[in-house]
Amino acid sequence: MREALREFGVELGERDLLEPGPEGLWHEAGPYGAPDEVLVIDAKRTRAGILGSNNTLMARTKGTVGFIIDGTCRDTGECMIQQTPVFCSVRSPAHPMGRLQVISDNQPIVCAGVPVNPGDVIIADDDGVVVVPQEIADEVARRANLIQAKDRPQRRRGYELLGLPLDETVE
Repeated sequence: MREALREFGVELGERDLLEPGPEGLWHEAGPYGAPDEVLVIDAKRTRAGILGSNNTLMARTKGTVGFIIDGTCRDTGECMIQQTPVFCSVRSPAHPMGRLQVISDNQPIVCAGVPVNPGDVIIADDDGVVVVPQEIADEVARRANLIQAKDRPQRRRGYELLGLPLDETVE
């Protein structure tokens, strides 16, 4: 599956934490949310919850398919209930209002030590997140399909032997 990618980095702002600051990081970041977009965020070790149930849900209504953040997500229970794919390194109830500023948008970043460029393919599931550089994505997809072609029939046989109901991983 090929997915478009838009990412932005954030860093701690020089704002007085006792003041509410401007109306949120998402207004500073400009328009976000687009069909087949994955937002990848390098939060520069910030521990305030940049992602939450409201901003991720609003981006999904515009077509965004997932969120990867080397940083904090809040409202994770609500994100799961609304079936929003969020992969984060930290969970916290802390809100970032007025504490952060955008430093780049749709530019190469390093997220959790991994270089990420606009157009790279992001693959994420319960086991983690993989970034596939755009220039090798077609070859990686071809090889992955070859592996799946061998794996699915073997796993399907195991399901049948155990009497398990078939699911999308073996069909």
